[in-house]
Amino acid sequence: MNKVILWDFDGTLGYREGNWEETIFELVDNKKVKTAVNFDLVYKLLQSGFPLHEPKKNFISLRDKNAWWEYVMPIFIEIYTSLGFNKFEAMLKASQIPEQYSKLEKWKVYDDALLNLAKLENLHWRNILVTNNVPDFPIILNQLSLNKYFYTGFVSSLMGCNKPNPLTLNGYLETLAYNTKIIVVGDREESDLMFANAIHAEGILVRSDANNQLVNFSNLNDLTEYLLSLNLE
Repeated sequence: MNKVILWDFDGTLGYREGNWEETIFELVDNKKVKTAVNFDLVYKLLQSGFPLHEPKKNFISLRDKNAWWEYVMPIFIEIYTSLGFNKFEAMLKASQIPEQYSKLEKWKVYDDALLNLAKLENLHWRNILVTNNVPDFPIILNQLSLNKYFYTGFVSSLMGCNKPNPLTLNGYLETLAYNTKIIVVGDREESDLMFANAIHAEGILVRSDANNQLVNFSNLNDLTEYLLSLNLE
């Protein structure tokens, strides 16, 4: 039997330190701005405006890196304006976000990621990356030494679609044999499990605080043991 795992990245295999919220404040020198209240404000303002917030919508026109960043730039301008910066300062800081967010030293891989990706690959599982992420992510993935473990990958900003929309896969599933076992692994119900349901695959959560899922593991070591217990040949 052919065996495929569709992997999420953020919160599953690795992460960007501090996510978007910390990126915003990394460009702020005034400590008075870095308050708990403002962190909460930034978090709330980040809950809309990104392509991933509209997974049913087609973003083919944004597959160019510059076009994608230009599309989300108003979010950052609004955030810095809300933090008290004038329009010019807000636009200046917002323009620095693409470089700041993509700084390679800010991206980390979980300790159990490389070992288990390699182990599953050796046991004939095909690792596929499917991530809602920035257009710079392939460079980040290469820096993290993760790309060699993936047969192929789909980055939402480069595909023009976002999970849980099956179009994110650009027809990949149609290339698989009819008896392929497909498993989606991620950390979010609203994107990863919904994605699994949309493509009629088994969905498994890791590192998630969801308590209503039958298959939910705190780490990738336990996930791998579970997959091996399925005895799929």
